[in-house]
Amino acid sequence: MREVKRKIVLVGDPSVGKTSLIRRFVQDEFDDKYIQTIGAKVSKKEVQISTKAGDVRVTLTIWDVVGAQGYLGVQSRSFTGAAGVLAVCDSTRPDTFRSLDKYWMPLLHQVTQAIPAVFLANKMDLGAIIPEDVFAALASKYLVPGTALPPELHPSYFTSAKTGDHVQDAFLALAHLIAGERSLDEEIRHRLLNGLEDGGLAELAEALASPDFRAQVARAVNDAVVRFLRTPLAERLWALGPDRLDGLERAAADYIVAALRAPATREWAVRRAREAIELGRRALVGETGRQRVAEAAHVAVRALLDRPIGRPANLLPPDAEARLRSLLTEPLWSWMQRQVPVLVSQLSVQGLVEQKVLGFSTARMEELIRNVTQRELTLIVRLGYVLGAIVGLVAWGINLLFA
Repeated sequence: MREVKRKIVLVGDPSVGKTSLIRRFVQDEFDDKYIQTIGAKVSKKEVQISTKAGDVRVTLTIWDVVGAQGYLGVQSRSFTGAAGVLAVCDSTRPDTFRSLDKYWMPLLHQVTQAIPAVFLANKMDLGAIIPEDVFAALASKYLVPGTALPPELHPSYFTSAKTGDHVQDAFLALAHLIAGERSLDEEIRHRLLNGLEDGGLAELAEALASPDFRAQVARAVNDAVVRFLRTPLAERLWALGPDRLDGLERAAADYIVAALRAPATREWAVRRAREAIELGRRALVGETGRQRVAEAAHVAVRALLDRPIGRPANLLPPDAEARLRSLLTEPLWSWMQRQVPVLVSQLSVQGLVEQKVLGFSTARMEELIRNVTQRELTLIVRLGYVLGAIVGLVAWGINLLFA
């Protein structure tokens, strides 16, 4: 039995039932609680289909893509590598039907080009206001040439995740489109192989000259190049699988270590380091070198000085003032009590006065002495007047008593 592994994506506006469809298909369950998908959710399911060439076991990796429009980065990365798409709308909301053609399919084709698509109008258990012929016409618009479906399957369905109606048929139809009947390019390869086996060079030449063959080759090369360029490197590496990725990491690490340990690498590094040192030495020697260093230092200092530092208090926490006061008041007061007596004991007041007096001129000294003498004489005369008055009053009082 031939085995095929393919990635498919479900696209559509929020709350159209993409997650419920996947749960019904994978687990045969339904939950009417709405949980918005964030990013993308991945599920897996194996199905078996019958073709003219025999039975095929198809492993579907199902990506449930975030439904909100505008998340272009997440949605585009989710589309990378997709081999098929289920485009889902709500059968009771025509706006979700229109957004499939206006937003989701054009965005998908920017990443994957044309891939097989099956269109689903979900929630048919609630009724459907989207005409069946209009819905079928949209599905026909996105049919990929060269793909075919068995008579019992169709490219569009009205489904119900709640009741399960047509959910299995929709996923089987997409599995047939991506891995079932041979497409046109497979038919060409089959003709080539038959021609080689039978020795029919004429048939081989006819097949190679066929316009269909050339168009298929050109489209395949173009799609491969576009897909390779649009696929992020990390995703291409993850696609290798854990075992091959570990082997690639070990091989890369061994190669890097061996390259670093090689004598030629050490010689190259030493040579480049010496060249860099020599260039630096030439740039700094002589007057030109000193001038360059001075200019660089000047620029650095100017940049530092021109940079505003703001208020230093803004750099401190709110309670810094109170904490500093409590921490510094007592030590500073104790220090002043210790230092002031020492400073006073070291001062000679008499010597300072004598030094100050000796610095005066003779005229200044005479003026000072004259001023001091005049003040003293005036004081003595006034004191004499007071004492004379007192003596006179005492004498007058005694004469008055004895008279």
